[in-house]
Amino acid sequence: IWNTLNLIEEMQKCPDKLQAFNNLERELRCVQRGLEAHSGDASLRTRIINACSGL
Repeated sequence: IWNTLNLIEEMQKCPDKLQAFNNLERELRCVQRGLEAHSGDASLRTRIINACSGL
């Protein structure tokens, strides 16, 4: 799920862009807790950037 979450799908659930982004960030942080290899802030930042690509 870490690599499949993206902003486009969040925006389909919630049309408000800021709320969709906040939902995406919250969900990624939740998933990140269970991923020891991706536990740092740099990993989260990279994943958020990738999740927002394609807009």
